Amino acid sequence: VDVFYHFTDDVGVAGIVSGQLLLPNVKGKVYMTKSLLSPQEVENSIFIGNPLYRGHGNNVVTFYVRNHQRAQIFKSRDNHHEYIYTGGTLRLHGQIIYAGPNLIGQ
Repeated sequence: VDVFYHFTDDVGVAGIVSGQLLLPNVKGKVYMTKSLLSPQEVENSIFIGNPLYRGHGNNVVTFYVRNHQRAQIFKSRDNHHEYIYTGGTLRLHGQIIYAGPNLIGQ
């Protein structure tokens, strides 16, 4: 079983839990990682200090993917922490293990 983490803010974690899905960005990609990082590490390593994503390390959604989903997940060439789902919306019905505050390093 492949377990991934998706870091987000308060609004994002609420939407993911209620909809049981991860929505793609405007380029049709969903970003995730296998690295369990502290909020500060997320901001520095994943979001490279971009102020638009400040606070996005404060929450984490831990989930597993099914085999057909895994076939559409690729390791990023740009960031060794990132994996990219290229299949559009990533449906997580019953696949969320944890969703809430990122307690790593606290």
